[in-house]
Amino acid sequence: MSFSYPAAWTVRVVQAPYLDEAGRRASREAILADAAGNDLVSITSGMYGDGAAGPVVRTVLDAEPVPGLVNTAGEQAAFGFIADEVSGYWHFSMGIRRGEEFSPGFASSGSPQFLLPNGALVARVIFEDVAFPSLDAAKAWMRTGQYAQLRALLLSVRYV
Repeated sequence: MSFSYPAAWTVRVVQAPYLDEAGRRASREAILADAAGNDLVSITSGMYGDGAAGPVVRTVLDAEPVPGLVNTAGEQAAFGFIADEVSGYWHFSMGIRRGEEFSPGFASSGSPQFLLPNGALVARVIFEDVAFPSLDAAKAWMRTGQYAQLRALLLSVRYV
């Protein structure tokens, strides 16, 4: 994987989750931190399995195709920032997924896994459990420099 990020940020690579010994060797996670040392982004690549999905009411706050990033089924990757309402609570996520998951009316929490020849890509912003108290707070954050940096980073992800 390759990506661009601000010069003052750092990247550390750690072992990513894996299913078996062959997957262990091929699975890596890059964690990007800002100049203050705050972990902001996780980009995982390799052979592993995780996740569960369930019904949600999805609000798409931002979405755009990721240039040149196509999965093994020929589907275009997309960057997106979403708010899922689950049982009256908001869950925010920002990352790369299949483009259809950023469509109006998508009613499943879906999967952050984007399948590539070497396994799955999971590229996401690291949020606290309650990232924003409301949709308005999330929309206000979208006008910050940090949002612009994170958006640009995710749009720069390439499979090489």
